[in-house]
Amino acid sequence: MSIDGIGRLLSGLPITYNGSKKKLFRWLASHVIPEIEGRDVAVDAFSGSGIVSTLLANSGLRVHACDALMSSYAMTVTLACNPGETLSDEDVDIVTSHRCVDGMLYEPGDGWLDGYGDIVDEFTGTFTRNEGLWVSRAKWKLDQLPIYERMIGYSALRGLTSIRPFGTPNGRSTFLHRIKQKDTYGDGCLGHYLNSSYEIEMDRWFRSYVGKFNSAVARLSGSRAGSVIAHREDAIDMLSRLPMDEVDVVYCDPPYGGPGCRDYSIDYALHEAVLGGHPIGASDFFTADGHAKNFSRMLDLIDSVPKIILSYNNKAWSDIGSISAMLQRRGYSVRVETTPFVHGKRTVSAFQNRVVENLIIATAER
Repeated sequence: MSIDGIGRLLSGLPITYNGSKKKLFRWLASHVIPEIEGRDVAVDAFSGSGIVSTLLANSGLRVHACDALMSSYAMTVTLACNPGETLSDEDVDIVTSHRCVDGMLYEPGDGWLDGYGDIVDEFTGTFTRNEGLWVSRAKWKLDQLPIYERMIGYSALRGLTSIRPFGTPNGRSTFLHRIKQKDTYGDGCLGHYLNSSYEIEMDRWFRSYVGKFNSAVARLSGSRAGSVIAHREDAIDMLSRLPMDEVDVVYCDPPYGGPGCRDYSIDYALHEAVLGGHPIGASDFFTADGHAKNFSRMLDLIDSVPKIILSYNNKAWSDIGSISAMLQRRGYSVRVETTPFVHGKRTVSAFQNRVVENLIIATAER
């Protein structure tokens, strides 16, 4: 599949969040493709939405993709690893067969409570109780499916949690925000996702998102010239294990942001709570000293690799000049490509979310 073809396919997927490269795919691909020609083995050290792993695999490379987050692992497996197995209509009917009304869960058949745990309190402040119950029950049913089908369902659930229309449990005043979104703006912004009771139409959007991921699996699996092994673990741990002398190129888009990137922890914490991943604290992403140490450790592990490609924006923990100097001291020549970029979907936040995206391409001179 051509780069434009992959770009069009990815643009229709519900994988938008602050770190995603979906909007930047064509720009990113135009700079990455020339750097990986003739290469065999690549590492995508922070795979995130799985977009870069997909690009590398469809370019014929053998790829090790790594991310510690279950939400990212699910999307990487779905887009970059799945051999063509989709989530059937029958399974979708089962996953969406329950209904939640007035904080109560209803489902036909006997034994539907077996193995069910009420974890809805983790979602307080984001979902209504009905929405939280629906998501929790759907996740439990997805857990019964084989891995590729399960990961498609997880990716669709992650898409639902990205809507984030603010919380409404217990009749709190934030419910007024949903009323404003639907009554004032109609299908603009979040109102598009809400029913007449101002709740997210979980069944409808889950089905829609599964359909989009199923379509992506069917098309991407047929054009994949390389292969991907997905690792769900800390990137430093994976890099420590891999024989780096066999790796030709490392791509890194680490979550080493600054205090202005707090949406990272808010979004990721919710995704991981829904999918049963690791708990994430708000402070985990924002210690500049910790970022510097982790980045230095990462460079120590990969500085034998002939090509390093780093994705950073101008709100990261350090300026691009300093990062480039670190690479130059390790024997790399450095080229930086830049483009303006706006995170998110809402024009109302365009000024706040405007950044400069940088692609640092480091080539070993030794």
